Amino acid sequence: MRNLIIVLLVIFTSSISAQDKGSISGTLLDKEVGDQPLPFANVIIKGTSMGTASDFDGLYTIENVPVGNHTLEISFTGYETVTLPNIQVEKDKVTVVDASLGATAAALDEVVIKVQTNKEREEALILEQKNAVKIEQKIGAQELARKGVSDAEGAVTKIAGITKSEGVKNVFVRGLGDRLNATTLNGLPLPSEDPLYKNISLDFFSSDVIQNVGVSKTFGSSMYGDVAGATIDIASKEHTGKEEFKIDVSTGINTVTYNKENFLTVDGATRLGTNIDNTIPTENFEVYNFDTSFKPRSQDLQTNSSISLSYGNTFRIKDNKLSTYFLASFDNDYSYRDGDIFRITTEKTKFSKDVRNESYIYNVKQILMGNLGYTFGELNNTIEYNGLVIHNNSQIVSEQFGVSGDEQGDNELIFIRRQQQNSNKLYVNQLLSKINLNERFYFDLGASYNIVRGDEPDRRIDSYTFDPDTEIYLFDPNGQANTQRFYGDLKEDEYAGKFSVNYKFGNFEDAERNFGDIKLGYDYRNTDRDFENITFGFVPLAVNQRTDIDPDNIDAILTQGAIRNGEFEFRTNRGRSNAISDFAPYTYNGNKEIHAGYIDVFYNISPSFVANIGLRAEKVDQSIIWDTNISSSDDPSNRGLGTIDENYLLPSLNLKYSVNDKNIVRLAASKTYTLPQFKELAPFKYEGVDFDDIGNPNMIPADNYNMDIKWERYFSSGELLTITGFYKHIKNPINRYEDTVGNLTFDNTGEKAEVYGVELEVRKKLYTFEGTDGENDISFGLNASFLETEQDLKESLSFTNASDGLEGASPFLVNTDITFNTKGKKLNTTSSLVFNYFSDRIFSLGVQGNQNTIESAIPTLDFIFKTEIGEKTTLKFGAKNLLNPTYKLTKETITGEEVTVTSFEKGMNFSLGLSYKF
Repeated sequence: MRNLIIVLLVIFTSSISAQDKGSISGTLLDKEVGDQPLPFANVIIKGTSMGTASDFDGLYTIENVPVGNHTLEISFTGYETVTLPNIQVEKDKVTVVDASLGATAAALDEVVIKVQTNKEREEALILEQKNAVKIEQKIGAQELARKGVSDAEGAVTKIAGITKSEGVKNVFVRGLGDRLNATTLNGLPLPSEDPLYKNISLDFFSSDVIQNVGVSKTFGSSMYGDVAGATIDIASKEHTGKEEFKIDVSTGINTVTYNKENFLTVDGATRLGTNIDNTIPTENFEVYNFDTSFKPRSQDLQTNSSISLSYGNTFRIKDNKLSTYFLASFDNDYSYRDGDIFRITTEKTKFSKDVRNESYIYNVKQILMGNLGYTFGELNNTIEYNGLVIHNNSQIVSEQFGVSGDEQGDNELIFIRRQQQNSNKLYVNQLLSKINLNERFYFDLGASYNIVRGDEPDRRIDSYTFDPDTEIYLFDPNGQANTQRFYGDLKEDEYAGKFSVNYKFGNFEDAERNFGDIKLGYDYRNTDRDFENITFGFVPLAVNQRTDIDPDNIDAILTQGAIRNGEFEFRTNRGRSNAISDFAPYTYNGNKEIHAGYIDVFYNISPSFVANIGLRAEKVDQSIIWDTNISSSDDPSNRGLGTIDENYLLPSLNLKYSVNDKNIVRLAASKTYTLPQFKELAPFKYEGVDFDDIGNPNMIPADNYNMDIKWERYFSSGELLTITGFYKHIKNPINRYEDTVGNLTFDNTGEKAEVYGVELEVRKKLYTFEGTDGENDISFGLNASFLETEQDLKESLSFTNASDGLEGASPFLVNTDITFNTKGKKLNTTSSLVFNYFSDRIFSLGVQGNQNTIESAIPTLDFIFKTEIGEKTTLKFGAKNLLNPTYKLTKETITGEEVTVTSFEKGMNFSLGLSYKF
């Protein structure tokens, strides 16, 4: 370890950094042939060796141009040379210079110059944050690469106050989990791929498809109101500039998994995660037609890999432009968990499980993305199509060995094996348009149709008792409950649309008379979800079910012949009455429809003081129908349960006061709400590894009252200091908790919850010095949050404490990084050390006298190194989780004993990648 750190420090301190750069891009037209594209014209920056030639579509780009004023010279054989002085290049922006050339020199009004923001660059996004009226934060593709972030989930955890909890999908924002957040893609909502969650998994979206990720922790009237933590918006990549074809490849290892012998994999699954067959294999109790094995497969070498291909180009169609961007990617990774699981039951003093757990995990993902953007008309109207297909497949084999409650004899242990495959597919279709009627008046339109398909085919669980004296395995006496096959199927379809009319009033060219703008809008969202599952339980019928067996050859016992001989039988979760209804799956169907209208007014009270006042009206209709062995929505006693019919008026206020050009003070206040999700309402039992989830149709929505105040101090480009104070009051908060029989369920657990705290963000260039070929720098970034949460808890729900904190809320959270950039004639390098830490936090609330389960504090340290060789080649090296801390859950029992609920190490990850532009 010491040698590794020395090597990393040598690499880090020997690296070199880049000076401030921008780029010049544009389109050249031929006046002599009716302003058709002019190819092969020369474009140079006078006084330098920098230059390029226009392509077949008249497009050109000169990259890495030093910041400042330049003179551009455009020439073509037989035509007059055009010389354009005072072309201003700004850091991390694109200065667009379009010109028409002919036999006579171009007039000034034939040259169009404008500056566009590169929304992937850190400095550009900070400038956008500064200019915005509402409080918002964004992290762009450049920062993702610098910090070695591979997906949207990793991106948002680099923002102050946001963290990820192990074993829980998605993130916590200011201590508020999945239910209280919202996810959108290019401003339009997204469905969830998992029946247990409201939001789609953010790790679905790899960094390949991300232009930037925006996080709005405050509410505005143009957002959907079902949010209390943050709205997370993923902006997909678009193409700008000249034609580019790019390939990225990488490979890597995890120190725990790469040389793990007999690494178990799911039988019937494939490396690509394809060929999923989720059809029910039999509808006859006398026919055994299951063709996958209870014994997993194994392999000995596990390497992580990824490859992506992207292509972008811009075409000139008369006076209009068509930009295209396409991407295809594949990546996979392996992980291994080896630790203990210890769980206290609701009987206060007994344990239900004390076992060693080994989990073998394989994830594979494929992505296809296409973006088409068409710009037309003198006012640059746009219409854009985004298509995205993501297939994410997760395969898990887990084995547990130890003591499991008091189900066995005095001297018996338990062995449980589980094989699970989840295959989730997301199809996104978006059409976006902005129509400018004039300089004051424009329409903003969007529509989407999204499809989610989630399959959990043939999840297998087999459980046996083990006698250490005789060293033999026996069928678990629980029979059906612990030897089973599960088939789950999720279908979700979502339609969404938005329309707004925007009008700028006052003299917007005069700061003293620029009054602001007003937006009137309408949003629509319709989500329809169908979920069903069926479980087959296998029951041995031999003497007392105590047949000596081989766990690796259980398939030799569970056969068609064994059914005929009466040695075992199987039944479904509905029983075995030999009726057709025995094979009917458990089902629930949820539908949510939202109509919303809003007004959003931005008013410039003075050049330094801007007010944004909004009001949103939402009509929410949500309903579920279900049919399980627990109950049915057709039962007269259940009529109306799980139905929500609400009308909301949601005000919002955002104030921005610019003390001067460097200092800004902001205030935000709003009201929002939180809906119980489909799965949380349906009395539908979903069986997990250690817990079962059951919904509760008696819940009501929560109301949220939010306030933020923020001070921002901007220094030079890319540097800032911000301090934010926030407060949230939640009425009738919804929580997940463990009920009196050990199931996880949901309820409005109290009358109120409160969240308050402070967030700090610093970005600073520590040191700048001249190298042999340019300006090198060392920069520093830090964000931290200090959080307090409290909620009252209903005594009737058997919580140990009358009041407590929120699950997943870390009182202290910090992200920090230091980056060293260098610039050479042919070699640019970036080296980053990235550190993250969160303090102890509540994983689950204590019940029946036992205290909360606590997730112990975790520090992580990553090292990222990137070198650009010329203009086409980039090499990347990553070393992640270098501290390799132990992930641990602990709990204090009613007797005062602190026990470890679970613990394991993830291992370190090392990767090496190559990127090449053609």
